This record gives sequence, structure tokens and C-alpha cells, in this order.
Amino acid sequence: MKKYRVTLKQQLLVLLHLVSSQILIVLVNNYILQNLSYSGAYLLFLMILCVQALPTLMLHFQYLRHDSGCELLVDLNTRIVSYSNATTSVEFAFDDIKQLQFCVSFGRHTGVYSFAFHRYFKIILHNGAEVIITCLMMNDIENTLPLLLKNNFEEKPKVFCFLPLKRKWRKG
Repeated sequence: MKKYRVTLKQQLLVLLHLVSSQILIVLVNNYILQNLSYSGAYLLFLMILCVQALPTLMLHFQYLRHDSGCELLVDLNTRIVSYSNATTSVEFAFDDIKQLQFCVSFGRHTGVYSFAFHRYFKIILHNGAEVIITCLMMNDIENTLPLLLKNNFEEKPKVFCFLPLKRKWRKG
């Protein structure tokens, strides 16, 4: 049985690109600061910060909030998946999976955008239920999860891979 949950190690792996790119930006900014006015360099730094760091941190905190207290168990012998969080517990067989959707950023293969390292799978079951597994729970999610579940996936590219909002529908 394989067990997955959010770990500090996995969070650091996902955020490594952001941290390393911000260090590089500070170093380059200090070099540019010598050739630009202070306000020009400061404006450049703020612009890069808004494009790189803010979307990445927003995605990370949304994923962390979603995955906090979640646990995914995959039993390869019985071919049963169990997913639980603070309010819900779902158990289903591999054969109950109708579709795997891999939500990923357009910039995933460029290595330029830090937010491209945040991605998730939506497991859609035949009964209409959906389970979302993010990259904070599983390292190398795009290769690991489909192999575990022995299922192909459909890639859904997005600019930012924010999790879908839960909507409450009212009658009348």
C-alpha cells in the first residue's frame, strides 16, 4: 500500500524554482542597479516579483489549504484508492475511474515560470464524484499517479493551475 500526504520535503521541491529564481533576480537586479537609476531597478524588481512570486505563492497556499490533513492511500493488490480529508472520505476501485485530467501550466516545459511547477490531477469517477490530488502530495505527479492507477490522462493546459472553486447551488 502506498501512502501520500503533504510533506515539508515535497513543498520545498515545488518551491525550489521560485527561491532559486528570486535569488538570481536579486543578483541580476543588483548588477542592473549599477546601470539604472534606483527607481528603474526597483520598478523592474517589482514587476518580476509580481509575475513570478505572487502567482506561485497564491497557487502554493491554495494547494496547501486544499491538501492540509488529506491522505491518499493506493492499494495496488486490491486496486482500491482511499482519499480522506477533514470532512470527507472516499474509497473507489481503479475501475471506477472514468477520466484522469492533468491540469498543468502552459509554461511547464520552459522552466521560466515558477508557477509552472504547481499542477494537479482531477480524478473523475463514473458516479460523477471528483477527487483532486495536487503536486504537494506526490512527487513527480504526472508520471507517478497514472502509473499507480494504470490509467491514461487528458492534459488540460491553463495559464495558472488554480483549483476549481466549489460552488454552492441554490434552488429557486
